[in-house]
Amino acid sequence: MTVVRRPLTARGVIASTLIGTNPPLLSARRLVRIGELFGINAGTIRVALSRMVVAGEVEKRERGYELVGNLLTRRDAQSEGRAAPVGRWNRSWEMVAVTGTAGSSSARSNLRSSLTRFRLGELREGLWVRPANLDPDRNPTLRSQLTPMTTSFSGHPDDDPRALAARLWDLDEWSRDARELIASIEALTQTLGSGAGNDPHLLGPGFVESAAVLRLFSADPLLPGELEPTCWPAAALRSVYDDFDVAYRGLLLRWLDAA
Repeated sequence: MTVVRRPLTARGVIASTLIGTNPPLLSARRLVRIGELFGINAGTIRVALSRMVVAGEVEKRERGYELVGNLLTRRDAQSEGRAAPVGRWNRSWEMVAVTGTAGSSSARSNLRSSLTRFRLGELREGLWVRPANLDPDRNPTLRSQLTPMTTSFSGHPDDDPRALAARLWDLDEWSRDARELIASIEALTQTLGSGAGNDPHLLGPGFVESAAVLRLFSADPLLPGELEPTCWPAAALRSVYDDFDVAYRGLLLRWLDAA
């Protein structure tokens, strides 16, 4: 077992729920209801919502709370990973050099997270690269955050591209995690499609597995086919997750509407 199933805090439940919702906006009542799946009481959820508003992670709207800020860029990264919008590759590489001063340790950490979320791998300190097979104008919000701190250019490394990709990302670990999640998601989907498909006790485990899959999608380097390892399981994971997501959302909505 290698997949990390993170303990769910009130903030984590809210963030994961909104990240997985389209559009990313829900009423406090529904967020409180989802918190009940994990034994989190209404007061704790409401306090977490207030703190997330102050932190600039959600904003209060007329119809509820909407995801904003860094959590919204995280959602964009997960959506990109799920859709896998890879294009043709002309063998060039994106190269991004950190040219600004990040300042505090938290600012430096945020910069690293943003570069990773932009699907770049760190070749050496201050220099991040990836195959240029993704839309250069992707994720404009995240790019606008990176622009003041970085300089971008393209190039053709002398190293073997497959070896370079394996150096930048732990492809073996990603593959192991994907195969583990394929097995667990397939089992949950079969249960949801059986006579137990209306059992609300499936919602908690399904929520945890869904969050794990979406985190893995955000970590997919989205390599061109030429650089993918043999039997790369990304497409299989997306297909299995699509089937699960339809069944899971149906059960979740029935449970929420019954409240």
